[in-house]
Amino acid sequence: MIPPSFSCPICDASLIDSSLIAKESSIEGDLGIRICSNCDFLFTWPRAIDPQITYNQAERTSWEKKYGAIDRGEVENDRHKNFLEEVIVVNNYIPEGKIIDIGCNAGWFLEQLLRHPNYQPEGLESSPVLAEICRRRLNIPVYQNFSQLSNRKDSFSGITVIDVIEHVNPEDINSFIDNISKIIKPGGYLFIKTPNGKFTRIKGWLAGLLTPKLRRALLGVEDVWDAKEHVIHWSTDTLSRILFRYNFKTVKTFVPLPVQTRGSPITAIAARKFIYLTAYLLNGRRRVPAFAQDIFLIAQKNINKEAISINGKRGM
Repeated sequence: MIPPSFSCPICDASLIDSSLIAKESSIEGDLGIRICSNCDFLFTWPRAIDPQITYNQAERTSWEKKYGAIDRGEVENDRHKNFLEEVIVVNNYIPEGKIIDIGCNAGWFLEQLLRHPNYQPEGLESSPVLAEICRRRLNIPVYQNFSQLSNRKDSFSGITVIDVIEHVNPEDINSFIDNISKIIKPGGYLFIKTPNGKFTRIKGWLAGLLTPKLRRALLGVEDVWDAKEHVIHWSTDTLSRILFRYNFKTVKTFVPLPVQTRGSPITAIAARKFIYLTAYLLNGRRRVPAFAQDIFLIAQKNINKEAISINGKRGM
């Protein structure tokens, strides 16, 4: 195996001696999940040649086939409840102002945000097709890269990064967060939702105890690590540490509602509900236990280098 050419973005240690903790098969061969030997940073290596190729090369025809009914209002988006929860969270900290959704896809979350007239939402989407669909659906500004926002320093009161940061390569993550820090106002809030890397480790260990046939019967899939597209597997600690480097302070973490994908096996739906309710009963609205599926982290950009002022409402 060719060793990673990049250092750990959390602790700057070499990743040559990182330990392999799980494998996932793909048409390109075995993919690996590795952990930094100096900290708890989890990343995919070896990884696919282009992990995001399917997403970035989305075609309008295939999108219409999969999401057309949702776009026309005939059926509800699988993540509708999640988007409503996320809007409530944003509103608890930012009652009004400019908000940009990084990796906005077709604008599903932004569509719910637009229902609140006090917000001026914008989007950033790397896929040309999805960016155009979002503009058509919502008639709002949608950019395709951070360079198009180079003149927007300190422009946004809030930035949302929903199920996106796990797709950013380790060698690009510092630049990604640096770009976010440039366009958010001092005192502004950053909202990040991502799968919980600690849960991913537990899920991988449990799945290893099952045969492929049982994994498919109980979980709906044989591979459970999402390593084909997820190139970083975050924890609240690793997220907070890298954000601190760019003048952000974590002000809250909690367990968000699970995504209940249409067509999931009933065992998977029940398991997601059980995990969420268990986490909730164990104070999941204030911290993220290792067994929780997802992380929701809220951070605030320091008004100055020395201190942070918490102006928004705390809690849900």
